[in-house]
Amino acid sequence: YVGDHGLLATSAGICFPLGNFAFKEADETEAGFAKTGFTINFLEASHFLAKHVGIGIRWNRHQFGYDHEGFVDWYRIRIPNAVFYARSEDPWVMHTAIANLIGILPGEIADLDVRLGFGYTYVKRPEVFMEGYDRVTGYFQYSWLQKEAVTSGLVFGFGTNVRLHLDQDIDLIMTWDVQRTTARMNVENVLGVVNEEVVAVDQPISLIALGLGVGIRL
Repeated sequence: YVGDHGLLATSAGICFPLGNFAFKEADETEAGFAKTGFTINFLEASHFLAKHVGIGIRWNRHQFGYDHEGFVDWYRIRIPNAVFYARSEDPWVMHTAIANLIGILPGEIADLDVRLGFGYTYVKRPEVFMEGYDRVTGYFQYSWLQKEAVTSGLVFGFGTNVRLHLDQDIDLIMTWDVQRTTARMNVENVLGVVNEEVVAVDQPISLIALGLGVGIRL
């Protein structure tokens, strides 16, 4: 029963990119090439205003690998007379801090929290490098580098907690979250080592995160 005044919790799990964020078409500027990653909820702090209503904040970090093989496959199909290689050593990284309005369904064994909120996000886009060689001669033909870019902005979040009461003060927490933002950034591309261009990209980022954690009822 949620007769307590609040909750402090932490959790971790996996996250899945959605929509354009997971799209793998190199000619689409909004394609994110994001792979399944992991999420850490560093802190969830909630204050229960009444039996069924609360407010809270959450600080998350999401990390997604960059599918550089999926990126280079697009070129391999369209330019079969060349051999392409790509690498991306850094992942997509997204930090979010969200203030939530919480609806609470209390129970003797478990409570259900439903969260809706807005907040602030920091996004880092990874650096990606690709080069191509003639398939017959092996001569160098092509070089392309997309530099790392960072930005910040607003983020929308919706999610739930199922809190199983392990004892009087400790909960086992299963979390489910959807978050969405648009990362507006200037992405610098270097073509053939010397030719540079800067492209304004509005990168839609949508994700689902599933986590398991522990909380202390205050």
